[in-house]
Amino acid sequence: MRLRFLSLVAASCVFALGPGTAARADVSRKASAPVLTILATNDDGNTTPGLGALVQALIRVPHAKVVVAMVATNQSGTDSATTPGPHTVVQATTTAGYPAYSVAGTPADAVNWALANLPRPMLVVSGVNDGQNIGFFTTISGTVGAARTAARAGIPALAVSQGLGTPIPYDLSAQYAVSWIKQHRSAIMKPKKGAPVLFDNLDVPTCTAGSVRGVVVVPPASTTVNALAPPDCTSKATKPANDIEAYLEGYAPLSHLTP
Repeated sequence: MRLRFLSLVAASCVFALGPGTAARADVSRKASAPVLTILATNDDGNTTPGLGALVQALIRVPHAKVVVAMVATNQSGTDSATTPGPHTVVQATTTAGYPAYSVAGTPADAVNWALANLPRPMLVVSGVNDGQNIGFFTTISGTVGAARTAARAGIPALAVSQGLGTPIPYDLSAQYAVSWIKQHRSAIMKPKKGAPVLFDNLDVPTCTAGSVRGVVVVPPASTTVNALAPPDCTSKATKPANDIEAYLEGYAPLSHLTP
């Protein structure tokens, strides 16, 4: 009888609490999910809508907090070069109206300033660059240089560029960047001890016919030959050997780089 009585009491308690209790508990668990902190930056400043498009996509990533430190002026081709400081920093907004810090310096300067003056991010995303950064351009690109600076500081980083074209669909690269984050989120937030720092370069072609054929992991080419040629997104070629070949065949090449 006592066991039956306790069972009835437990059942009545569940009834009294109601079905909403479990839902509220679930919401509470979701609310306490760990937050992914992201620093967004670029090498174009506000001269193109690329950074604005990227940030608008990043702020929609669940449980993410985005801070922006962009360059004050176009700094393309500066790689990870730095300039003597201190650097003038003012509050500004992206082309889409998101709050940002504008740093008078190179992309590497912007990242270094953010790391020295803002809470340390878990991830740095640089872009969306105005034009592809493939082949030897990965060694001189300011977009890649900003990501490289973060990786050298031990922070996972992604450089993302949208290929040349008219118009340039920055939103497309931004969505590919979000997909990359979702794929690597666990590794970013809980890196394995001794594992190399995640440092990737992603380039999305602007297709005049057909559509992007998907992401393919390839090494960067050691040349710039054909790196600025238009892609053929209707190509049927497979197994590209490097990022230039992949890009020209309509793929979005993803290269794992070293700091």
